[in-house]
Amino acid sequence: MSALAKLVSELIVIVAGFGIDAAGGEVPDVRLVSQHVIAAEACNRPCAVLAVFDPDKGILLDSRLDPLNDLNARSILLHELIHFLQWKATGRVAQGCTEWLRRESQAYEVQFAWLSRQTKGERRFPVRRPILPPVLCEAKL
Repeated sequence: MSALAKLVSELIVIVAGFGIDAAGGEVPDVRLVSQHVIAAEACNRPCAVLAVFDPDKGILLDSRLDPLNDLNARSILLHELIHFLQWKATGRVAQGCTEWLRRESQAYEVQFAWLSRQTKGERRFPVRRPILPPVLCEAKL
């Protein structure tokens, strides 16, 4: 088992500790790819997204990130793992803006709670929780 696959398995267990069904320990494929690939997948245009979960492709993570050694990168991977588990729990991707916002909010809530625990509540990590206005997902539909 690669170090990245081991980390993914460990993060699935951590996410379960936040009350999210761990899908029987199943883990998605995680691929390190260029940010351009992620932008095309997530936005269909240039954008600043660093990772995305796709049911057919698994988690695509910006190859500039190092989740094995960087806490912020690990939190981004954790965020995408939550989307994988949301998909496993429902058997589908988010349907409509309201569900998309709810899923994003849950993923950010767990990501930032985990980061806060890792840093003992210090706000020393650069990842910021975005404001998720409904207009964002309207463009996705």
